[in-house]
Amino acid sequence: MFEKVKYLPMTDQDPLQVLLQKCKESLRETIHEIKYPSALHGSKAIKLWELYTEEIDTLNAETLSSLSGRGGVYAIYVAKPNTDWSLKYVGQAKGTVLRQRIRSHLVWRNKNTKSGKFTGSKFDDIQSHVSLGYDIALSFIEVIPESLRHYVEEMILARSHPQWNFHGTTLEGQNLSKTFCSIR
Repeated sequence: MFEKVKYLPMTDQDPLQVLLQKCKESLRETIHEIKYPSALHGSKAIKLWELYTEEIDTLNAETLSSLSGRGGVYAIYVAKPNTDWSLKYVGQAKGTVLRQRIRSHLVWRNKNTKSGKFTGSKFDDIQSHVSLGYDIALSFIEVIPESLRHYVEEMILARSHPQWNFHGTTLEGQNLSKTFCSIR
């Protein structure tokens, strides 16, 4: 379903640039639409979303299970029906937490974490876009070695500046970032 990109040093080309190029191509080529129950289209009612978390999981079981145990970089896209996908967010996660991280963006975010900080999840943005009739999609590439996922994410962010990427996982930091992003 999703691709694996390995770092293979070559003598005639910069291996990191080759890796980055392959990752960018794979992200564009492996876009999978996320399915949501029709009852959620047009509704921002958080209680309704909470009732449908299991159905969202079921509708997207193959996609979510394909992420288990894989570390890499992922991208979230939105589009109005019958239009091109628009890149909104790029993130990375290690294999032990990737599936849950993606789920916190696309299905449900637990706002009560042990640290007291928010997860930095894009769930609120996803929920808002689905309620406005947008389609949501996910793309993922497994990066080997896994430690290079940070480099790939950083370089993609530096070149594409997705709208939903900003720093700050606390609610205060997110609000400041949203204010900053709307001013630019």
